[in-house]
Amino acid sequence: MAEFIFRLTIEGPEGTRSLIIPPGTSTIGRQAGTEIHLPDPLISRQHARIECSDRGCTLIDLGSANGTTLNNERLAANVPYPLADQATIQIGPFKLTYQQTEIVVAAPEPAPVKVEPPAAAKPASKEEPPAKAEPARKPPPRKPTQEAQPPADEPPASLPPQPPVRPQPPDHTTPPPGLALHSDRYLQFLPGIYQNDFMGRLLGMLEAIMAPIEWNVDNFDLFLDPKTTPPEFMPWLESWFNLPFDSTWDDQKKREMLREAAQIYARRGTRWAVSRVIEIYTGVQPEIDDRDEKLDDFTFAIKIPLSEKQVKRELIENLINTYKPAHTSYVLSFGS
Repeated sequence: MAEFIFRLTIEGPEGTRSLIIPPGTSTIGRQAGTEIHLPDPLISRQHARIECSDRGCTLIDLGSANGTTLNNERLAANVPYPLADQATIQIGPFKLTYQQTEIVVAAPEPAPVKVEPPAAAKPASKEEPPAKAEPARKPPPRKPTQEAQPPADEPPASLPPQPPVRPQPPDHTTPPPGLALHSDRYLQFLPGIYQNDFMGRLLGMLEAIMAPIEWNVDNFDLFLDPKTTPPEFMPWLESWFNLPFDSTWDDQKKREMLREAAQIYARRGTRWAVSRVIEIYTGVQPEIDDRDEKLDDFTFAIKIPLSEKQVKRELIENLINTYKPAHTSYVLSFGS
């Protein structure tokens, strides 16, 4: 029976290291927590994937920005390519050499079966003739006895007291998702003489503290994007543009307003800015008239094609007062 050991030799700017690829799926990328971590700006967060089974491994590019090269040939995205022994993988500044070593495992020998020799037959004696079998006699019938049987053991009146069940302490040997009890990244930067179990557990404590911080720093662009920022982080983005958000703004309207906040803020005090803000909040485009001769000087009319019961007048007026041109007045009306 043959088994294989899959190994990767990684040559990069920080030196050369070697690791064994476990069975299953191993992700290659610069994101913290990946199985094969390649820290470089040219590497995507999840660049490629290696899938290993009993027969061999395959390489799959995950649609990376700079691509993956196998034996000087660029791979198509999301297509599995089989890896042969001594295959060369180029990902950014890193050169990965794939090695596949076969190990022959001898099958266990069956346990020997002990066979006992048959018993020797006893020779028949000529002097003693075989005894004649006497007919079996039936035993005489027994008379029923009237002796009293001993009483069965009666169950105890009450069970003995059981010891109290102590609650089991929580299991602290299982790390939270994304962390490990041993260092997965920091240990590789030490010389080989220090890469032992003790240093792995010692650096694992530091890695458990620093890994979430590094993840936040590496992915801070997600906090600045209105599409992906958490709701708890949104008030900080609102403060950049001094937006008058209140409880009537739902999450979808806030994100849409933040996506266009820079453009609206640059055109603050114009007809387009007033119209666009009201359209985001109400979902309908208002009618703005600033050329009617019946209007007073520096006055414009705004008509919203909704009933006054569907929206609150004071909230609409608050938006208009924030984005209208300075030293102007307006006349607000509702209805189709």
